[in-house]
Amino acid sequence: MKSTKKSVLLGLPLLCALSLSSAIAVGGMSAAAEEPAAAEAETYTLQDFPYHTGYSKFDWYTEKANADYKMMIGPFDEEAAGYGLTAFDGWNGPADQSRDGNQLKSTLYPSLNAENWQWQFSANTSVVIAVRSKMQGIIDLKFSVADSLSLAIENSTLIHSIRKYSAADETFECYVNYRNGVDSVSGEALPDADGNGNVDLDVIKTDRSFQVETGDVIYYEIGSTTEEGWLRNVQNMHSVQVIATPLNTDNAGAYYGGLLDSYVASLTRSDYTDESWALIEGCVTAFKGGSYESAIDAKAAYDAAVAEIDAVSPDSKTYFEGRLDALVASLTQTDYEAQTWSTIQGYVTAFKEGTYATAEELKTAYETAVAAIEGTEPDSFTWLRADLLSKMNAYYNAQTESYYTPQDWATLKKAHDDYVANYESYASKEELQAYFDTQYAAMTAVKAYMQSFTYVDLPKAVNENDFGWISGAVADVTMYTGSVQHETMTPYDTFESSDAADVLTNSALQEEYPGAYAQNWKWYVGMNIGVTVAYRANQDCSLVIDAREGEDVELGDSGWTEVCTLNVYIVRDGETKLVSTTPMNDSATDEAFFGTWYLKEGDILYIEFISNATDARNTESPFVLEATLDATKFDEDAYAEQNHDLPAEVLARIEEKLADLQEYLGTLNEEDYSATNWLLLSDYVAQFEAGCEMEVATVEDVDALYNETLAAMQAVPTLAEAEAQLKETLDQYVEELRAEYNALLEQYRYSDEAKAALDAALEEGIQNINNASSAAAGNTAKSRALTALRAVEGSPKGLGTGAVIGIVAACVVVAAGAVTAGVLIGKKKKAKKDGE
Repeated sequence: MKSTKKSVLLGLPLLCALSLSSAIAVGGMSAAAEEPAAAEAETYTLQDFPYHTGYSKFDWYTEKANADYKMMIGPFDEEAAGYGLTAFDGWNGPADQSRDGNQLKSTLYPSLNAENWQWQFSANTSVVIAVRSKMQGIIDLKFSVADSLSLAIENSTLIHSIRKYSAADETFECYVNYRNGVDSVSGEALPDADGNGNVDLDVIKTDRSFQVETGDVIYYEIGSTTEEGWLRNVQNMHSVQVIATPLNTDNAGAYYGGLLDSYVASLTRSDYTDESWALIEGCVTAFKGGSYESAIDAKAAYDAAVAEIDAVSPDSKTYFEGRLDALVASLTQTDYEAQTWSTIQGYVTAFKEGTYATAEELKTAYETAVAAIEGTEPDSFTWLRADLLSKMNAYYNAQTESYYTPQDWATLKKAHDDYVANYESYASKEELQAYFDTQYAAMTAVKAYMQSFTYVDLPKAVNENDFGWISGAVADVTMYTGSVQHETMTPYDTFESSDAADVLTNSALQEEYPGAYAQNWKWYVGMNIGVTVAYRANQDCSLVIDAREGEDVELGDSGWTEVCTLNVYIVRDGETKLVSTTPMNDSATDEAFFGTWYLKEGDILYIEFISNATDARNTESPFVLEATLDATKFDEDAYAEQNHDLPAEVLARIEEKLADLQEYLGTLNEEDYSATNWLLLSDYVAQFEAGCEMEVATVEDVDALYNETLAAMQAVPTLAEAEAQLKETLDQYVEELRAEYNALLEQYRYSDEAKAALDAALEEGIQNINNASSAAAGNTAKSRALTALRAVEGSPKGLGTGAVIGIVAACVVVAAGAVTAGVLIGKKKKAKKDGE
């Protein structure tokens, strides 16, 4: 399907549609002979939609004359099969099938439902109403009549779209499409309704009007991408109206005439001369005076009238004066000397005081004034003085005195204050620039020894810095998404878009994982898609992450952190190394994020919060965290311990033993092993290398890990060994089956027929065991054969003839076997537990 941009005219207010509805209600128009009488407008209310959808078995409700309608489950996706929509499959209608309390439900999304008064959404779902036209006409959505409508959805999680599907050319026209706080049609961000990031009610409550042909469909969608386990809703939708009004020869002229009046009303009368405005009014009069044989003719005439109006350019003197004033207002007066600015004002005055005999003279004079103003260059020396002073003040004002030693702060302050006091005394650009360079270099050469920031402020700072590094005296800082080392992700995916000033997203990841993004106070992560804070050291320093001070800081659970980890990586000389990994429990505390780390100049430290869950997880700890970097507290020993920096002899032994393992692996033939076991052998080598990263500190540790790894590799069976082990196991199963057969013959007396059945069960069991491809399959074959043997009826020897006990004996033996098995299983479980 093709998507087209939103039309300006289709979103106009409904004044014309209301006039049209009134005209139809009066019934004062007659139909043309070749057309049927004008159909009545129909009004449907959303409180009926759940009942009618359920009544229609979750398909179109078709019992209205002008349109069909139904409710479905989104999110809507133009490119997906069926547009990504799913039918409801449950209906909690009351026994009398009245409309009160009807509720549509879904087994696929148990938390989602649509009642006559409320729609409730679970994670990344939406409710979609579809209205399919049976006519050529107008479909209005009237939300203004819903006085008590309310909703509980955040800007960052709102799903809201409005589309029209045109049956004639099979295309969509999208008017609104809000995801992640931004309308993809207009590019505008959602307004903040209450200062807390919640959706403004007017976003969904705006009346809309659509021109439709038969088969066209209007789709209206509301939902939320809120995380799993949370619910959002919109309430009191029941009184919202859908009005379907047919257009034909009787009413099309009135409708389009009203629409044309609205379009002209949107123009500014003073922008046009009387002559030009008369042309516009003439277009309207000509349209209203016309007669149209069909609604299609009326629409074509309307389009032609709009094109003629658009061809009349604004041409009044007032219009051009306004444009000239706007041009001057866009300039910065301080960039110009007084005489130069007076010259610019003179161009404006001359134009305004001039008289012009024709429209052509007026336009020429305006263009001349514009060219003169734009050709007047700012006075470069004046501009340079202001620019250099601004740079000097910006750097100075961004510093914190307490982050410097008293002596260093005095040096920095003197460099700044001297420049401010003396810069106006320099008479040339060259002298001023040289003085600035000297003073700025002296000021910036003094480095702060401390730097701090709160995590709650970091997303906004990253956004304002174009998603790059934020420069700092001790370290530069930024944020990343994606995963630092996961093999299927591009490392260090940058945040490159923003739903709001303090909400960071990555549009590519958002398409696949809409729940993964970073708010100022809360981070959302998905499988192998985390949020990372990165530090790039400009000095040797310590980094302490702790709770910030503030009355609103209260430590506690950090969020839904089940199956999440906090990983810390350091990059030195281009080599990335994992130095810490902390598993997070379901309700990890904020303190789990606290820690002290050390960096040398040029190091990069990544602190990554990530999950391996298939659904979204989150943490609210960013609300309380603060980072402090201090260049006076670097600790060399702690740095070595943190990074697991090993002595040279240990590194040499690791290299030696890793080579030994690789050599041993090289002596093996891949074709001698199953694919699974060959991969296992390679994994053992990788596990040894990873273990050396974190688990060894001495040569003896390396040797112990090597011996453990080599033993594990040697224990991996070849295909031949596995086959021999399998044969030995299956032979044992056969012996166990034969032993049971012989025991039964010792205990019971069988008829010839029963003996033959017993022999047959034995032979079939032996064959099935020998044909088994695994020990598990062989054990299953043995169990089935034992059951078949015990099911053959016989008489116990020594208890008299005729006592048929086969079934009893089977029950006894099975019961005994179950007890024995229970004991063995219990022993195995206990052994496993004791060995853990």
